[in-house]
Amino acid sequence: MTRVAIRSVQSGRYLGIDGRGINSVVKGGQGTVFAQTQIGEWETWILHIHPGNIVAFESAEFHNVYLRLLAEDVSQGNLVAPGGGKVNGQWGCSTREKYHIRKAEGDKGKRGIVGIESQSEPGKFLRVKGDENIVNVQGVMRSYEEFEVLIISS
Repeated sequence: MTRVAIRSVQSGRYLGIDGRGINSVVKGGQGTVFAQTQIGEWETWILHIHPGNIVAFESAEFHNVYLRLLAEDVSQGNLVAPGGGKVNGQWGCSTREKYHIRKAEGDKGKRGIVGIESQSEPGKFLRVKGDENIVNVQGVMRSYEEFEVLIISS
């Protein structure tokens, strides 16, 4: 089991989830995803690797609670000024809880900087504007969509 932290390159903050009370599938997902300045249990994820280079992030603190991304109002290839969509949690791992890891272009990619792209909605990326604690979705991969996936333990 590989435990990771997801660090926003732009803000230096770590992605976390409050998954209290999540114990069944709810349409639209549930829980709160946020950006935090330190790595604690709520900011630690279990990395699941699926066939086809697909990954999922399960909360290390909240069993069977996965990072979920919904981006129906975000167009692929378009920059939405404040971002859009919804990022939260879901009980279990289905289509909206799976991702492709996309290496950043150029020198950034060589340093391990990646984008986290929705597997169910290609071209839509996890976005964190940490200084305002905004976690949502973007239709392009730019600075707010760049992350380091740090291995904590394996």
